[in-house]
Amino acid sequence: MKKLVCIAAAWLASPAQAAPLQHTVVKGDHLWALAGQYYNNHFRWKVIYSANQGKIKDPHWIYPGQVIEIPDVPGPEIGEVGARPIETGAAVAKTPEPAPEPPAAAPAPAPAPEPAPAPRLEGAPIRKDDLSAETPPSMTGQYPSMTRVKPPKDWSSDGEVVDFDGREILAAQGDTINAKLEKGETASVGERFLIYRKDAPQETDDDQKALYLQAVGEVEVVKAQKGSSYTFRVLKSGDSLQVGDLLKREGK
Repeated sequence: MKKLVCIAAAWLASPAQAAPLQHTVVKGDHLWALAGQYYNNHFRWKVIYSANQGKIKDPHWIYPGQVIEIPDVPGPEIGEVGARPIETGAAVAKTPEPAPEPPAAAPAPAPAPEPAPAPRLEGAPIRKDDLSAETPPSMTGQYPSMTRVKPPKDWSSDGEVVDFDGREILAAQGDTINAKLEKGETASVGERFLIYRKDAPQETDDDQKALYLQAVGEVEVVKAQKGSSYTFRVLKSGDSLQVGDLLKREGK
């Protein structure tokens, strides 16, 4: 009977886990494309990179013949490092011994009440100390960096950012922008597009004549305008959007 109990306890202590999916790199592969292939979300390339840091020294470079793991777990959004762990059942926590109570500290004196601000008269000029120090919503939750990719030679954009809904400023997450799609391209409300920016080759790039792109963010159609022009809302951004940034339909 004791032997059966020991076997059952060992089986419960070591639950079987499915082996992670493996991908053999071929020519033309990069983490941005693999994230779109396996997670249907290019911005989750860091999930794959975090699981293979022992094999991938630079996330911009993977080589044919490499065998990398594709974690079978939901990935984080862009800007987060690593994937969420697989839950394998709650561990039985040991009851900690009660810690000795610290000696009672003398009560701290109550802080003096702050003086009430003087009321500002109607029509009086706004002083500098009247301005709110709260961060504007459009400047919060931005990505810490942008992904740089080398697209296929036949890559083409579906449109271009033309202005910022009447404002002569840069646009960020939560703002609206206006963009014009290429001739023959149409979109429906709620459809999403990725935003890219052209980038010049760097000294470490093998192909000095290739087109390189930076993934700047993601937008969603909110209104159709005249012709091929549309209004978009910025859902995610790794940098402020600029006039001339390129649109590419998701999943295309």
